[in-house]
Amino acid sequence: MSNNYFLISFVPGTTFLERLQGATKVRLFLASLFLIMASFDIRIILPMFLFQLILLCMLKPDLHRYRYILLFIIGMNLLNIFLYYLANPLIGSDAVGQTTVLYRFSSYFVVTAETLFYFFVRLLKIASVLLASLCFIFSITPSQMAAGLYSLKIPYKICAVASIGLRYIPDIFRDYTNIKTSLQMQGMELDAKKASVRTRLSQTVMILFP
Repeated sequence: MSNNYFLISFVPGTTFLERLQGATKVRLFLASLFLIMASFDIRIILPMFLFQLILLCMLKPDLHRYRYILLFIIGMNLLNIFLYYLANPLIGSDAVGQTTVLYRFSSYFVVTAETLFYFFVRLLKIASVLLASLCFIFSITPSQMAAGLYSLKIPYKICAVASIGLRYIPDIFRDYTNIKTSLQMQGMELDAKKASVRTRLSQTVMILFP
C-alpha cells in the first residue's frame, strides 16, 4: 500500500531518503529540527531551507491533495507573525540594536528594515521546520518509525503504540470518506459552494467523533 490514504506510506519508496533506515530518518529529522530551532543565523537557516526543499522535491509528493492542511498551517503562522508585529513593531530593532525606519503608520506602528529582516528569518525558520516535517512524514513508514524510536532507547510499548497509531490513520481517513459520501447520498449538504463553513465543520466533527 502506498500514499493512497492520507500521508502514510507502508512500503519504502525508491528515492535516496526513502531507502534510509528508520533510525537514520528519525535522527536526521531530530537533528534538523534542533539545528533550525536553535539558531537564528540566516547563514544556517537558509541552507537548511534549501536542503529540505531539495529533499522534498526528490520525494515528489502530491501536495495538491493536502493543500487545505498546508494553507491552514501557513495562515496560522502568518497570523502569528502579524500578532508579533502588533505586540512590538520594533521587535527586530530590539534584537539587532539599531533602527532603520522605512515607513511610519503612526508613532507606534512603524516598519523598520530590522523588523522586516527578523520576520523574514522567522518565516524561513517556520518554512524549514514545515519542509523537514513533510520530508519525514512522506518518507517514513510505521515500522521504520517504531524502529527509529526504539533505537533512541524509547520503551518498546511506546514505539509499538506509535506504529499502530500511524497505521490506523489511513483507516480513519477511509472511514470518514465513506461515511461522508453515504451521508451526502442521503441528502446531507457538504458542498463548499452550498453549505456554510460552520455547517460543514459541525458535520465533519459529527462524523469524526465516533
